[in-house]
This record gives sequence, C-alpha cells and structure tokens, in this order.
Amino acid sequence: MATPLNGTVVITGASGSLGSKIALKIARRHPLCHLLLTARDVWSKKVEVLSEDIRSLGPRSFEIAKLDLASFRSVRKFAKSTVDRVRIGDIPSIQLLVNCAAIASFKADAFTEDGFDLVYQTNCLAPFLLTIDLLEAFRLSDGGNGTRVINIGCSLMSHGKLDYFDNHTSRKIDSPLGVDEGLIRFGSSKLLLNTLMYALRRSLAMTSKIDLSIFTLDPTRASYSSRHATKTPAKPRMKTGLLLAIPYMTQMFLTNMINSASRSADAVVKVAFDPLKHDRIGEEKYFVLEDEYYVRDMVKLTNDHEFMEIFLRQSLMDVGVADEEIVSPV
Repeated sequence: MATPLNGTVVITGASGSLGSKIALKIARRHPLCHLLLTARDVWSKKVEVLSEDIRSLGPRSFEIAKLDLASFRSVRKFAKSTVDRVRIGDIPSIQLLVNCAAIASFKADAFTEDGFDLVYQTNCLAPFLLTIDLLEAFRLSDGGNGTRVINIGCSLMSHGKLDYFDNHTSRKIDSPLGVDEGLIRFGSSKLLLNTLMYALRRSLAMTSKIDLSIFTLDPTRASYSSRHATKTPAKPRMKTGLLLAIPYMTQMFLTNMINSASRSADAVVKVAFDPLKHDRIGEEKYFVLEDEYYVRDMVKLTNDHEFMEIFLRQSLMDVGVADEEIVSPV
C-alpha cells in the first residue's frame, strides 16, 4: 500500500528564481507533500528544468498547472478545479499556499481584462482572490499544525503609497516610467497586498470560519519576482539594490548581504513547516527571513482598523466576492 500524502502545497510563480527554489526544497525535505506548482507558461524551459530537478530527487508527487494572475477568470478556474479535486480525494487538502508570483513593470501597461492596473492585480488582488477561492480546500484539512498562507513581501513596501493606483490611470500605453516610479509602483502593490491579507486573516479569525494563519515573509532580496512586464534597464537594476539597503534598518543587523534565492527559500520552508503558535488578533507575525516580528510594528497601516475594514470590503467588491461571507470588524 502506498504511503498517503500529507497535504497539498500550492506555490504560485513556481518557475521563478525563488518559487523554483522553494518547490525543490519542499520536495527534498517533505517528500510526502503533493506539490501543485503554478506558472503562466507551463511549457516554458524553466518549467521543464524544474520538473526534471524534482524528478531527480526520486519519487515525488507534483504537477504543473497553468495560472495567470493577470486574469481573475484564470484564478477562479484554477481555484475551482483545485477545490473540486480536494473534495473528491484526487489530491490532499491544502496545507500551504505560497503567494510567490509577482511582476514589476517600468512602463505604462494596458489595464487587465478585469479593468485594473497590471501590477496591482497581479501582485495584490489576484493573490487575495486565490486565497479566498481556496478556503474550502483549506477547510477540508485535518492537519494538526494548522494551515498557512505565506505572502512573499519586499522591503520596497516602505516606498509604497496607499493611493498610488488611484492616481495613475491616464498614461499613454507603453510610455516609460521613471526608475523611482516603477519601484514605487511595485512597492505599493506589495504594501496593499500585505495590508489586505492581514485584514482577511483577522476577519476569518473573528468569524471563526477557519483556522488559517496568514503572514508575510520578507526574503530581503531584490530580484525574487517571477517575471517583468518590461526588461528592467540597467539603472533600475542598480538602484533596486540601493533602495533595498535602506528600509527596515533592523533587518540589516541580521542580514549583512542580499540573500541568494536558495537562502531565502530556506527561510520560507522553515517558516512554512515549523510549529507555529496561533496568533491572537493584533499579534500577527511578520517574518524577515526566519526572524519573527509583530506585523503591527513592521506595517504600521495594520494598526488602522477602520482603514483595514474599508479596504477589505472594497477589495472584495473588486474581485467579485460577497462580503457577507468574509467580513467582520477587523
């Protein structure tokens, strides 16, 4: 009789530099997990290499699934298929979701088919929708260590602006963005994602709908994202390294260099599988590599409960989810 699998691990952006390392390390250290790895192009060379690397470890349960975060339709299709498969026992219930996929762009992009800025939808709204649409697959888990969602953060959040995507809607398509603005755009999307996901976690906890731990992990790296809408010119590449050395000065006492993708993946896997104490509301965790902080100290915006609730409700409307099923005061 085959040994039963422990649970399903979903990783978005699995063909990227960080996502692929996370997938490989989980496959190596937790061989009884089923890996559900997503990519926009499932036939790419990167996906082929990743598949070969996992197979080289020996018998493993894994698959590559198509998922385009620039399309809510794609997100819903993937989530529905996954939930249906969990229900019928085709794959184990979800134990872990790693929202790793992200995009940076240094040009004005056309809006997505859903009507949103490409960077905002890919980095914020789509991971939010994916998490919500997978809740049923999390609920079916019987694991004793709790189910988890890890959002890959970025210290560029400290350069983010809450209203960035409200104020940049009329540019000529394909017109170039300045270096600073491209980085602020990316940082804003990550700031809003992390704020939104902590708001979701609090709402789920208060309604007792599911015991789901949601938190951010900052890998303290400049270039972990899965893809770029435009090739990053030399100046932004250089400046990214400089900007990432400035925010979160506390982390600089812990990390003296920009980490490799492998080092960052080690931290993700450790946090994903180590025993985790259930957080009370207001004491949610934020990780810089393996080091643990309170999110209230790292992302000050999470202390504004009124904003958190308003933002959660608005985002639920944006992705087409009825707020009665999710929202309670946060």
